[in-house]
Amino acid sequence: MYSFGETNKNNGSTKMHYGSNDQSEDDTCEHFLKFLLVKIEAIQHNIVKLANNEYVKAFAIVFLVIVFFFMICLCSTIFTYKLFEYFH
Repeated sequence: MYSFGETNKNNGSTKMHYGSNDQSEDDTCEHFLKFLLVKIEAIQHNIVKLANNEYVKAFAIVFLVIVFFFMICLCSTIFTYKLFEYFH
């Protein structure tokens, strides 16, 4: 359905045509961006709805604490290894 590389004879620009409709490239991009914006707003609405749930908040806090704990363990292990490597 998409045909790329059709060159306009007048100004040498390339246009994208969808099916039999003669839409310009800007209209296609604008339609896609509007569709994307609607989907992003729906996702944001669902995230806000989830964020109001107490169980989700508690899970997020516990998850972040665990992640930070493992990051600290990893950094301290690397630091200890580098220190050991430096002195031996």
